[in-house]
Amino acid sequence: MVSTLREKFNNSNKVLFLLKAVFSVLTIYFALRVIYVSTSALLGYTNPSGDPQQSLLFWMLLSLGLSNTVEVIDMFLAGKKKYFGLLVVSTIFTLGVAMFILFI
Repeated sequence: MVSTLREKFNNSNKVLFLLKAVFSVLTIYFALRVIYVSTSALLGYTNPSGDPQQSLLFWMLLSLGLSNTVEVIDMFLAGKKKYFGLLVVSTIFTLGVAMFILFI
């Protein structure tokens, strides 16, 4: 796993790689927070209001969409064509769902 990360780091743009890493870590953080808030509300430890969970879902999906956006830019700059269209569509969908959750 470390060797594949090292290989990706050496073969890609350093700034884009670091941005993708930061957005991926943020996505994992917000996903774990959503799971924690959901399970604690189910067990009755906290108030089960939806406001904190919706904001956490928004930030999770936004950081996932931004991570995918960085990947799209990296693929475009490197000239990689495989799965480019699919990644663009999934990025637009993810950011659209994040905006939908924001305005509910």
